[in-house]
Amino acid sequence: MLYSEIKKTLENLCDLVIEQSNEISEIKQRMVSLTSSSPKKKGLKGLASIMGSSTTTAHKWLKTGIIPYTKIGSIYLFNETEVIEALKNRKNRRPNKDRN
Repeated sequence: MLYSEIKKTLENLCDLVIEQSNEISEIKQRMVSLTSSSPKKKGLKGLASIMGSSTTTAHKWLKTGIIPYTKIGSIYLFNETEVIEALKNRKNRRPNKDRN
């Protein structure tokens, strides 16, 4: 009796592990498709290269919410097109000092 209960429990655990493994594989595939479907650059150096600025400026703009990003774990990903668009929008919103 005890053997059959242990066997059934182990079978259930194996099924659960397989199910979880399949879900993890699906999540990985979605993450890869999200990060490869558009031009993304990693980290502050990647963002700074898109912006043509220092990593200090890139970090400041990231923290103030000016720059759109995707965060996976502790890694920031930036879509070059979205960053450029955000920079253009920011530039267009600035008041012109020459106007009176």
